[in-house]
Amino acid sequence: MFFEAIGADFDSAACDRFGPCDRTSYSLEKRWPKRHLEIRRFVTNPVTYLFLNKIPLAQYGIQKLIDMGFEPVAVTARPPSFLMWLITKIWLACHRIPINRVLVVH
Repeated sequence: MFFEAIGADFDSAACDRFGPCDRTSYSLEKRWPKRHLEIRRFVTNPVTYLFLNKIPLAQYGIQKLIDMGFEPVAVTARPPSFLMWLITKIWLACHRIPINRVLVVH
């Protein structure tokens, strides 16, 4: 069984960086169509992910899943690399989100 328990607020970070937009579109390129290169740099920069804010109550929700016997896995859509995996692990530890297994997918 899968549950979506998002911890990092990438969406707000993108809006802070690029400005107001229609958040109903998942695609950053559709939100800000004339900023492809700047978006690519933002998405591929590992530092972007290190400083993301935590979504309120994410830690609580994940802990509840653990208490119910689930073993949450963080599956994150970032450019896959060891560095992105490591930054995700560091981010989780800094925010005290008890997820041990991290999968980075493109």
